Amino acid sequence: MADWSRDELEAAFHNFRDATDRCFVSGDLEEWLQCFTEDVTFRDFGYGFNNGWETEIRGRDAVCEWINGHIARFPHSQMKFWPVPWYLIDAERGWVVCEWRNRMRDPGNGEVFEEKNYTRLKYGGNMQWAFEEDVYNPLRMGRMISLWLHTRHRCEAEGLAMPDPAATDISQLHAEVWETDGGAQWSRAEIEQAVKHFEKVGNRAFTGGDHEEWLQCFTEDVVHRELGFGYDGFTEQIDGRDAVREWIDRHCGVYPVDHMVNFPMPWTVIDEERGWVVLEYRNIMADPGDGRDYQEKSYTRLKYAGGGQWRFEEDIYSPLRMRAMLERWHDAKTRHTSA
Repeated sequence: MADWSRDELEAAFHNFRDATDRCFVSGDLEEWLQCFTEDVTFRDFGYGFNNGWETEIRGRDAVCEWINGHIARFPHSQMKFWPVPWYLIDAERGWVVCEWRNRMRDPGNGEVFEEKNYTRLKYGGNMQWAFEEDVYNPLRMGRMISLWLHTRHRCEAEGLAMPDPAATDISQLHAEVWETDGGAQWSRAEIEQAVKHFEKVGNRAFTGGDHEEWLQCFTEDVVHRELGFGYDGFTEQIDGRDAVREWIDRHCGVYPVDHMVNFPMPWTVIDEERGWVVLEYRNIMADPGDGRDYQEKSYTRLKYAGGGQWRFEEDIYSPLRMRAMLERWHDAKTRHTSA
């Protein structure tokens, strides 16, 4: 049982969001840093730290050194806005899970350049967070920044100046991206049962190769988003159960993905008011012969539709980390087979 009320968690998150809004516009991050405990654990499963060699740093001082170095570099210094389209609160554990839109400043022509990032926070009391974990696709993030840079050069050539970020109504940005949804009609118990069933049939389907039972966990008109590898390298969303079937049958029949056999969920956060669930998957490979553990995490957001079915799924992870894990697994399997 958490030591804090839902109201305190919500107030702490709003304070964090507002400090983020002020600090990244001004460039002075001290107020933002004070939103973390001195011994905070900070994880980044996108770019990572130390040129990508590390995924975790500890302590506010380490976070200070990293973030100030990160935003000092152009064009990262032009990432000024962080509107929040949704957040979920787990009052039992003192957690908040949210999405940030990492948005660049206006390049001069009014175009919006942003990329999404899922964050899990653990509260430490006194309006401070003791843990943050960020999951996003660094390839998508880098591509977005490159497109912004190209557009900025074009605007410069046309004599278009960048508006002052301080003049932006940031509350309006939050309002514009906020994701509304109708009130849920189902109990928390029903949603929890649907999650358990989804996990069980998913493991059964991807171990046995028959995905039909798993597919029936989705409505016929499901919206399915894949913000890691994507579907064909260009498409990030497909619509309808038939489209999901065509993709998953092809995707999971390809080596080495066909050796990904276990998908446990270490945690879930449920918002029964909207019928939403955010969870983490561990994508675990079969033993290649060396007895070692080969896995990578991903975050998933689901929207419930009743009757044990989901009308929306969005998956987000780093395809670079996923591919690196698959390559390590393949190398281990090759060594074991040739031994």
